[in-house]
Amino acid sequence: MKVSHCPEDLWKQYCEEDKCCTFFQTPEWHQTAAKYTHAKIIPILFSWNEHQCVLPLLKSHRFLFTYYFSPFGTYSDLITPKPLLDYQIKEISSFLKNKNVLLFSSPFSTNHLPLARPVSNSTYVVKLKLLDPNKVFKNWRKGHKDNLRMGIKKGVKVRLANSVKDLKCYYELYQDTVKHWGSTARTNYDFSLFEDIWNQLIPSGKAKLWLAEAENQILYGVIVFYHQNHAVAWNSASSHAHLRYYASQVIYHDIIAHALKHNFDIFDFNPSGGLEGVTKFKLGFGTEELPFINYFSSSPLFRLWQKIRG
Repeated sequence: MKVSHCPEDLWKQYCEEDKCCTFFQTPEWHQTAAKYTHAKIIPILFSWNEHQCVLPLLKSHRFLFTYYFSPFGTYSDLITPKPLLDYQIKEISSFLKNKNVLLFSSPFSTNHLPLARPVSNSTYVVKLKLLDPNKVFKNWRKGHKDNLRMGIKKGVKVRLANSVKDLKCYYELYQDTVKHWGSTARTNYDFSLFEDIWNQLIPSGKAKLWLAEAENQILYGVIVFYHQNHAVAWNSASSHAHLRYYASQVIYHDIIAHALKHNFDIFDFNPSGGLEGVTKFKLGFGTEELPFINYFSSSPLFRLWQKIRG
């Protein structure tokens, strides 16, 4: 097995040829994340004669240690146009064995890469091809169906963001959401990250910022990424002072209907960060739970350092 740095054009090619690839494995996402985290992009190319695959990661440093990781805890897995053989998977795992790697595998990949210290995780998806285009809410739980009807009755409308003013309003909602979740909030991103998504990813069609509003006020927003047959909600925000408008059910109804209309196969709500209430909310949309594994492979010296730190 030969190991080298993957050229970006080949990485992009494999992202198009591998039908299991998600947006989170693309160069565009790694470029956005690397800028924000001040990390270096490391697309590792593994080669055997005429067969190759790429594992894209970010690289940073913790004290004296080099650390590889998935951007923002999103899916990162092997990308290849054809399935790998068992011995190839084992060789890649052996190469990474004593490196410090935090890898969030993809539940959609057919080339799973087992590493050390596995931790179970799950995402929640809607299989769009099974839906009735005229009743995308058919499999929703009763409470979600009732909320959808009430939200529509209260005049909630859904549209795409079309100005920087919209983006700033969304960020205000996001900050309100972070404040609401308090110590359980998993993220608190700076505005610069959303600004980069707005300037780079939305114009390319890789991302959309969906907004739900009523009475000229934005009540809910969702950033959705698109690649291949996969649409995924990456970030969402809501006005907790206006929950009575039930904007969440209305906006997800329209996002799911749009993905179905544009021939996507999967709408992915993303993992729930261990929050029971968030999981219950996602299950209300008739989703299917898909398990996957987080891995943290580390060197003996790094593990010793962790023990010393306690």
